[in-house]
Amino acid sequence: MITAIVQYKLPPHIDLAACAAHFRTFAPGFRTVPELIRKQFIYAEDGWAGGVYLWQTQAAAEAFYTGPWLDEIRQRDGMDRTSSSSRPLASPTT
Repeated sequence: MITAIVQYKLPPHIDLAACAAHFRTFAPGFRTVPELIRKQFIYAEDGWAGGVYLWQTQAAAEAFYTGPWLDEIRQRDGMDRTSSSSRPLASPTT
């Protein structure tokens, strides 16, 4: 499994209430994302938002982040994601 943290800078006019309302509108869509186990939305008062994702595979995460999701972020917020990282959640022992 892979855990990924993605953050992006919000436009200045989006506050906590607006961000939370937006998260609620598209949260159900994450239920059908292939190999996504869980997603937590995050928001910081300094204008950053994003999510913490738990994926079955690195390949599934990479496919998601380079597909329509990224295009939507660019279109909606007028910017690209600015910070992301992914790490194995657990490594098999040999």
